[in-house]
Amino acid sequence: MTTASLVPCLWFDDQAELAAEFYARIFPDGRIAAMSHYPESTDNPSGKPRGSVLTVEFDLAGQRFTALNGGPHFVINPSISFFVRVDSPAEADRLFSALAENGKVLMPIDKYPWSERYGWVQDRFGVSWQIITGQRSANAPMIVACLMFSGAVHGQAEAALRQYAAIFPEGRVIATERYAAGEGAEGTIKHGRVALGGPGTDRHGQPLRSWLHVQ
Repeated sequence: MTTASLVPCLWFDDQAELAAEFYARIFPDGRIAAMSHYPESTDNPSGKPRGSVLTVEFDLAGQRFTALNGGPHFVINPSISFFVRVDSPAEADRLFSALAENGKVLMPIDKYPWSERYGWVQDRFGVSWQIITGQRSANAPMIVACLMFSGAVHGQAEAALRQYAAIFPEGRVIATERYAAGEGAEGTIKHGRVALGGPGTDRHGQPLRSWLHVQ
């Protein structure tokens, strides 16, 4: 069962089914929820074989994802990643090791000032994950999408946080941390989180809500 109202869509060339099966195998409560196919009767804009897999819906730790076989037009990159907050260093090591196999380590799994165990990895399918230990806030999901504002858009994270909070139902900025002198552009947001509500409730009658991290 999902507990979030926003569903990240991962664009692949033709690896959606393989990726979904891999994630469902290594993440807690992972499962394939549904699958759709391109029409058998007509060609499609992506040039994929008729009747081949179009989308795969899958759940990881209560978060719903969609994997799409959309062709080679777009390539996943680390500007969007997923924070995965786990309870123990052992679980952090397990997940990081599985994701790093045939992938690319962006920051080694290790102890850092902000976490007893943290690592950043781009997996074999190109998707980036930031594995981190530490206690989650009440009702916080295990997996949270992260948008990185760098290069030409550096400094726009705060405006993005406030805009998302304003346009989504029950949206609110729940945390911000700013750069201090000598760390970067002093006063701009280093990272922050926003909670975005949505229509509907879960099986306990609680509003569905997604969290979003920016940095």
